Amino acid sequence: MVNFGINVNNREPLITKKYSIPDMFHMGEEAENLGFDSVWVGDSLLEKPRLDAIATLAVLADRTKKVKLGTACMVTPLRNPIQFGQAWATLDMFSGGRMILGACMAAADDDRGKLQYEVVGLDPRKRSAIFNEHIEVMKMLWKDGVVNYSGDHFNFENVTFETGNEEVPYAPVQENPPIWVISNPSARGNKAIYSPAIQRIVEVGDGWMTCCRAAQPDEYAAQCEAIDLHAKEQGRDPDTIHKSYQVTLHISDSKEKAVKDMQEYVGSYYPTQYYNLNEWGPIGSAEDVIEWIETFADMGCETFIMRFGSFDQIGQMQRFADEVLPAFK
Repeated sequence: MVNFGINVNNREPLITKKYSIPDMFHMGEEAENLGFDSVWVGDSLLEKPRLDAIATLAVLADRTKKVKLGTACMVTPLRNPIQFGQAWATLDMFSGGRMILGACMAAADDDRGKLQYEVVGLDPRKRSAIFNEHIEVMKMLWKDGVVNYSGDHFNFENVTFETGNEEVPYAPVQENPPIWVISNPSARGNKAIYSPAIQRIVEVGDGWMTCCRAAQPDEYAAQCEAIDLHAKEQGRDPDTIHKSYQVTLHISDSKEKAVKDMQEYVGSYYPTQYYNLNEWGPIGSAEDVIEWIETFADMGCETFIMRFGSFDQIGQMQRFADEVLPAFK
């Protein structure tokens, strides 16, 4: 059985007056009421600015009771790992153990991508190594309650939240809060290329999330196979690595209208970038969407995170719940 999440899109209140902050939180609440399994927000400091992910998730934790809450994705290297580890543990406590950290390093191939690293004092060229150490430090903090770590970018000696006065430990509710590593590793034909991304997914992550290759199911399958193979080589059970996909889609009775709406939406979201709508996700009828989901589920995807390519976010979510969810629930 596959799971379905909703991206409530915490960037959209900044790019259109058609979708307000109350709309965003209402969407999160309604996602739970409509039977979705999880609610997600995005993150960016300067590259694609949006409402702060931690603050947004804190409100969603209060307004929901059952759905998992996560980031798709959180640019973790931009934050100090001890400080961020504290914030994420707090969210896990607020939510009763419902958090999933979708962690990424973000691209740094344009001026704003580089700048968001530079303003926090980091070299964007080293973001991959910083990312790996960041995850290792947080896992140590959450698991052991104390960090003794010596790396190229972080060094901590006996760092802990415990002072001896606490009756309740400052720790996440979940023993090991799941971390899904975001990456779009390359592939040639049906054979995935071994890459640092695949190694990172297996060696520091609990899952994999990807996007933006919706017209390439064989490539997705190849990546899943490569991840599973590397897991076996590392002595890890491949079934412990959760596979997910964040897809941008649009449901409409008219394919022409759906494409037009999707172009308008994506164009406002990424005004300076080239994009191929076919790689974002299915555009068309509910049957088209169902067929796409079934294809990627057969390739190994376990969780689909829906981001709707429309300014009518709530309307699209309702339509997905009415016309698509019943085919899988």
